[in-house]
Amino acid sequence: MTTLKAGRRWLLAIAFGYASLQAWVLSGQSLHLIWQGPGAFSPPFGPKYAGEWPWVVGHAVSACLLLSLGPLLLARWQFPLARGRHARLGKLYLGCAAVAIFTGLPLSSRAEGGLGATLSFYTLSAWWAWATWRAYQTARSRQWAKHQLWVRFHYALAFSAVWLRIGLGTAAYLDLEVEQVAGGLAWASWQPAMIYAWKGGLLSERKQPAVVEPAV
Repeated sequence: MTTLKAGRRWLLAIAFGYASLQAWVLSGQSLHLIWQGPGAFSPPFGPKYAGEWPWVVGHAVSACLLLSLGPLLLARWQFPLARGRHARLGKLYLGCAAVAIFTGLPLSSRAEGGLGATLSFYTLSAWWAWATWRAYQTARSRQWAKHQLWVRFHYALAFSAVWLRIGLGTAAYLDLEVEQVAGGLAWASWQPAMIYAWKGGLLSERKQPAVVEPAV
C-alpha cells in the first residue's frame, strides 16, 4: 500500500511538473508574440487583434503572469514558501486574475468561432470570477483546506488557455478551419476544471458556519 501511495505521489509530481512546464512555455511564447506586435500572429488572429490591441496586451500579460505564478503557489504544500511571501504572491495572482477577467470580456464578445465561442468564454469568465472571490474569501477566513481546493480549481480554469492552444495547434496540423472548431474547443478547454470542481464538491458547496483551520 505504501508503495502504491509513493508511486501515485511520483506520478502526480511528474504530471504537475509537465503541466507547469507547458504553462511557462505558453506564457513565454505569448509574451514574445505580444512584444512583436499583432503582425506576429497568423491569420485570422493577427488582423483581428490589431483592432483591439490594448485589450489583447492587458489580457495576455495578466494571464501569462498568472499562469507562471500558479505552479509556485500550488507547490507550496510540497515545497513551502515563507507565509508572508506566499500571501504576497497570492495577492498578485488574484490581482492578475481580476485584470485578465476584465480585459477578456470585450475580447470574448468578438471571439473567433462565433456565438458558441463567445458564450463559452463568458461562462468561463463567470466561473473564474466566482473562483477568484472564493479563493480570496477562504484565505481571509483562514479556511486553508477550502482555500487550497478553490485555488486549484481557479488555476485549472486558467489552464484552459493551454488546452485551447493545444487544440488549436492540433486543428492546424490537421488542416481544419479555425472557425469550424474554435467554438467546440473553447467549451472543451475548461471542462477538466469543472470535473475537478465536481469531484472536489465545489459545485454543490453549501453555506456552513466558518471553521477557522490551523495555518499551514
